[in-house]
Amino acid sequence: MMTLTSGKRYHIKTFDGIEVVCSFYLIGASSYFELGSLGRLEISDVHVIREVDPGSKLEIDKTSKSPWDSQVGGSHYTDKAIQPLQRTLLNKGYEAFSGACYTKIDKYTTRVKDNEVEQLKKAKHVLELWIYEAEQQANK
Repeated sequence: MMTLTSGKRYHIKTFDGIEVVCSFYLIGASSYFELGSLGRLEISDVHVIREVDPGSKLEIDKTSKSPWDSQVGGSHYTDKAIQPLQRTLLNKGYEAFSGACYTKIDKYTTRVKDNEVEQLKKAKHVLELWIYEAEQQANK
């Protein structure tokens, strides 16, 4: 088992399969990973993969591709340590995530924009995320 140092940054994976880089803190009898505005995770809720050097950009090795690895229409979500839909899944659970996916798909398929094909691709991508997470739920 890895020895964790308070204040250091670690690459962790939640039991829902979400990978992030965050800081670990040990204050008194409490130990947790700080996710900033996303809140905190107890050490028992994650698998620690490795310590991350300060200032280094983490490249997460993934043996299997997931729809979380891509984005349609930019990289403003995939550049984040955790994407907004992942935050919903992590903090509010699968039911809230499903509702958020439904809302996004509805938005992309009903709004009028010049780039209709891109909007449909965004809807398809959200549906792929939803299917992926539904499969993860079924395999629990």
